[in-house]
Amino acid sequence: MKKLFASVMVVCMLASGMTAFAADEAVLDDDMLIVEEIQGDVMPISETDEAVPAADAAEVTTEEATEEAAKETAEEATEETAEEAEEVVLDYEVIKKDAVVIGGNTVAIAGGLGRIEQKDGVIFVPIRAILEAAGYQVTWSDAEQMVMGANQETGAMVIMQLGNNLLFFLDADGEEGKTEMEAAPFKNEEEWRTYAPIKAMAEALGYKIGFDAETANVTFNK
Repeated sequence: MKKLFASVMVVCMLASGMTAFAADEAVLDDDMLIVEEIQGDVMPISETDEAVPAADAAEVTTEEATEEAAKETAEEATEETAEEAEEVVLDYEVIKKDAVVIGGNTVAIAGGLGRIEQKDGVIFVPIRAILEAAGYQVTWSDAEQMVMGANQETGAMVIMQLGNNLLFFLDADGEEGKTEMEAAPFKNEEEWRTYAPIKAMAEALGYKIGFDAETANVTFNK
């Protein structure tokens, strides 16, 4: 019996509806009857309910993910813009030089502990005066030219070194980190006091810089 190979499509009517059977290759005898089915797929056909192709479904999912990512990016950009808009630029000629407001409490910088100063366009505060006002105990290492503040209540610490613009910290949760200050701490040799950029000091203590126009005080707020 001679066998022929051909591509065929057999459509069968089933009680449940119309079904198409696609055979990629079939073995036929001389009477064109299917002797052996080699390969085929069954795909239901419905006039009213068609399944969404996998490729289309994947495309829809990708579009939704892209739209969601774009939305999140836009929201983050808006938040960042708002934060930048809220950033306070202090006018050294206007602010009080002998006091700051920390957490709503006005703290006078006692005589002999220095005062708010400006150097090369950057506003500095005396380190010891601010740390002690915020509840930190301060120690000084002359050998390392280093200032360390430790909060006995929360366990937080800050460490600064003269000439080094990196501020190292340990927060109340025990997480270590460092931040780059806009300028390095320095020592006023006449007063024998160390100074650090006011913005970096506020951030290291968990505050944001503000300004009270009525009193001309610099404020440290949560």
